[in-house]
Amino acid sequence: MGFLQTETHEGNVLQLVLARDVRSYMRVHGQGDEFEAQELRSVCSGLARLLGQLLEGRENWSRYMWVDGVLPSLAAVVSPEELSILGLMIWGEKGRTQQWVEPFFASVRVSESCELLGYHIRCGDAAAGLAKNPYGTHVKSKRQSEPEDWMFAFSQGNV
Repeated sequence: MGFLQTETHEGNVLQLVLARDVRSYMRVHGQGDEFEAQELRSVCSGLARLLGQLLEGRENWSRYMWVDGVLPSLAAVVSPEELSILGLMIWGEKGRTQQWVEPFFASVRVSESCELLGYHIRCGDAAAGLAKNPYGTHVKSKRQSEPEDWMFAFSQGNV
């Protein structure tokens, strides 16, 4: 029982921090300065931590795998409450020095008061499978497209 409560508490904390970071980014979106870039890095870091937790125990994701980060190729404020990010998830596996990238998409809705209203997070191309694209061989400037079928998809709340 204590493990489940700790896991739930950790998830709630991650969601609270993510909501705060998304709202902070939305406030400076469009400035095009280093502060905006820093805020986007905070959002991506929060998404990576939340995604890592969501992937735990999923089929095709072992306990030896971890999410290392999220690289955005496109971040768009869709509405005053919604942020969408398209890019790449970086991940690794225990005992291996190689890391890989997978397609990634997230849409997060937050209230003005930094309450998380909901999210959709998707990663991995189901048709291609995992570990096909080594980190470092991807082209950062190339705009990422969404796969037809995602390997992993998570939703919560109203997005």
